[in-house]
Amino acid sequence: MKQSSMFLVSRTFLCMTISLFNNITHASSLPQGGQNLWHVTASIGTDVDTLLECCIGTFTTIAALGPCDSIALFQTDVNNGTMLLTTTGASYCLSQNITGSLVVSAPGITVDLNAHSLIGVIDILVTGTQTVIKNGSVNPTAPLSLVDATHAAIVSAADRVLIEKCYVVCADSTSASAVGRDGIYSTGVSSIIDSCFVQAGAGGANANGGNGITVIGSDSEIFNCTVLAGTAGSPLAYTLLTTGFVTLIDTVTNAEIGTSIGVGNAPDAIAVTPDGTQVYVVNNGSNNVTAINTATLATKTISVGTSPDAIAITPDGTKAYVVNHGSGTVSVIDTATNTVIHTITVGTTPVAVAITPNGTQAYVANQGSANITVIDIATNSTTTISTGGNLTNVAITPDGTQAYVINYGFPGFIYVVDTADNIITTTITVGNDPNSITFSPNDTRAYTVNGNSASVSVIDTLTNTVIDTISIENESGASAITPDGTQLYVAAITGFNVTVIDTATNALATGFTNPIPLTGVFPNGVFMTPDGTQVYVTSDNGVDVISTIHYTDFFISTGNANAIAITGGYGGSGIWQQGSKGKIINNIITGGINGVGAITGGDGVLVDLVTDANIIQDCLATNCGGSGFSMLTTGTVNILECIANYNVSSGFDMSGSVGKGLIKACNALQNLGCGFNDRVGSMYKYLACVAEGNGDHPGVTPDTNYCLVSTGTAVGGVTPPYYQFSPNNAGSGFAPTYWNNITL
Repeated sequence: MKQSSMFLVSRTFLCMTISLFNNITHASSLPQGGQNLWHVTASIGTDVDTLLECCIGTFTTIAALGPCDSIALFQTDVNNGTMLLTTTGASYCLSQNITGSLVVSAPGITVDLNAHSLIGVIDILVTGTQTVIKNGSVNPTAPLSLVDATHAAIVSAADRVLIEKCYVVCADSTSASAVGRDGIYSTGVSSIIDSCFVQAGAGGANANGGNGITVIGSDSEIFNCTVLAGTAGSPLAYTLLTTGFVTLIDTVTNAEIGTSIGVGNAPDAIAVTPDGTQVYVVNNGSNNVTAINTATLATKTISVGTSPDAIAITPDGTKAYVVNHGSGTVSVIDTATNTVIHTITVGTTPVAVAITPNGTQAYVANQGSANITVIDIATNSTTTISTGGNLTNVAITPDGTQAYVINYGFPGFIYVVDTADNIITTTITVGNDPNSITFSPNDTRAYTVNGNSASVSVIDTLTNTVIDTISIENESGASAITPDGTQLYVAAITGFNVTVIDTATNALATGFTNPIPLTGVFPNGVFMTPDGTQVYVTSDNGVDVISTIHYTDFFISTGNANAIAITGGYGGSGIWQQGSKGKIINNIITGGINGVGAITGGDGVLVDLVTDANIIQDCLATNCGGSGFSMLTTGTVNILECIANYNVSSGFDMSGSVGKGLIKACNALQNLGCGFNDRVGSMYKYLACVAEGNGDHPGVTPDTNYCLVSTGTAVGGVTPPYYQFSPNNAGSGFAPTYWNNITL
């Protein structure tokens, strides 16, 4: 196989923290070669996980360096939980493991941890310039509640700080909504972090994981470190009860946690913002909406129109559109202030609303006036599309080009609206009393559940024709599809069961009892976890949880439940850099997994905001919940001789950047997203890079190693001329000259 000039990833590089207390060579001294990670791990007989474990295990065998030859610190020096160091230029040394925090307030102080552990945090104040922290462990306890993101194990606001040969491990948060603690957080300029092992804390339920190392000041350097970001806490299922409460279910343990949250009267709809920070409950009986802050669980009541019963949130999360069934209006809520900023008149007795993926239009189905109101989200102007019939629901295709509107009746119809022209292009006849529409993730199929026909109509979304009808046992209503599109779950209103349909054969799935019996009675909703491992079915007496792996059922007795919104935190980034002229060299990094189970989590290296003249070299970003290397910058970043492999999103993602730089001799290997992901008009140039085996994420990214993002859609690319590659590159699409000169 043809190889790039990628440096040889040796045991020295991958296990560099084994020599934590010894002199460690910089990237320039590593042997050079042309092997990628697959060859290297084979040659040394191990894998990345084992190598990371060997790095972690090293510290348990380190003995104390000996008696202090400077000012000795003991547990007795801790006063009210803190040791305050105030002597300019002094040197301190830990003589034993100490529980308590350490505050540095004077310049030129050196703290030798002496291979001991500080069970607490280190806070270097802005006056603590030229502080040195070295040779030991910092192991703070977990936060008990929501804390500021800067509350890291080591926080530095001072300039010219050196943190070296430190083992920083943050305990995972266990309290709901308690964010994971960051490892190191530095805002000063010209600081150096060298030869450290840093593990951020995981978030509690519904909370973000901590970042490994965050550097905001300019001219800072991160060398020879192993950095593990904190994973997000387990997602929570916000379960709506008809009694006027929301109960929280931990989706890992499937136990109710905490105290139920009181909302309004007769709640019947729930939605969550894309970033998971707020949940909105529509209260039909009290003419209002309850906004729930998912971090604090605090609530705010927002008055809307009469008898609200549906809600949709814009993709950017800035607005919520609430349909008021009784007053024939839509209330527009600003999610930043949680106030109604517009009230838009639509048709009579509106019942449903859906927003296009690009956030430009909202479609409202009006049952009483038998028409559709299209709202221009930018101007709040409206267009009316006459349909006739008995409209009950509306859904938008994943690509946003069509709106499917249900006409409930014998037989039922689907009105198909072209969202570009807002005209009805065709009418599709389905079964009797269609209740719901579910689209496949790849946008090729729509599944309509026909209640009184005990059937599911399979629609080809390209031709808008019914290509198959699947018979099921009982009158059914709600449905949900797995993220990979392989199985459809349909709840039977009268049979008290769930039918699992194999979408490849359009027949009932085999190998287990199908339909799956439920404990709940009169099921009314089906909700899939974003990672596709569990299905939640709401009913008149509780919630059934079905494993999509084992096809077993577990019942939670919540009382009458009618809707669920599932949300959680986000995984932290391994290294998050915001300062200019920074260097990130010779590091191993992982980004935290996303608690929501969505397509991306924490990135390995995230370069954010306005940065310039940054260098990332000889780094490995592996097993990240997001991309290996992600650029969100307007400045210059050069990425040299780096590897990104086994990441949930892309290996190298430049699609969010308007900056520029050189990507040279980098390998993207077996990432679920694209190997290299860029955008039209990018100023990045690529030289001698390798991409192999990337793009195995059905319904999310194309099966390809090179992607070009234009208007939000990733398309596959043929192998560009300045790449060295293997024959197993997949995909086809834009011209190779794009990668030859990225400044098209």
